[in-house]
Amino acid sequence: MKYFKSKISLAVIFIMLFSVGAIAEVIEEDVYTLKRLKLEGWSISQPISVDKVEQDSLLEIRKEKNRIRELPLVPFGYQQEKWLGFKALLKENEKLYLISSPESEWNQLRGTKGYAIIRNGKVVYYFRIMVN
Repeated sequence: MKYFKSKISLAVIFIMLFSVGAIAEVIEEDVYTLKRLKLEGWSISQPISVDKVEQDSLLEIRKEKNRIRELPLVPFGYQQEKWLGFKALLKENEKLYLISSPESEWNQLRGTKGYAIIRNGKVVYYFRIMVN
């Protein structure tokens, strides 16, 4: 039963992500340091290139295109304009990091996942791709 609920939750989140305008957003952060995130149990990926992030997003969009016919075939679907704004905040040679709140947050329906621009050990901008 737990597996079934998880699958439903992920499907709902995915549909919301690509069909509702307010899910993906750029958030300016000034208090989240890498040290704090690690202490709180967040998962933080290795640096990821913008090209890789966009390729991965397009793969997900293509998977969902059969269910959501109007979904634009561009990185982040309906959220592409916000993505382009976020991407413009990157400085030359910077990479992105995929960060996700601890499992306990997801279990309490307060989870968040997204791409972060990290400078000098601080999250300076965050592009949210998933919430529950």
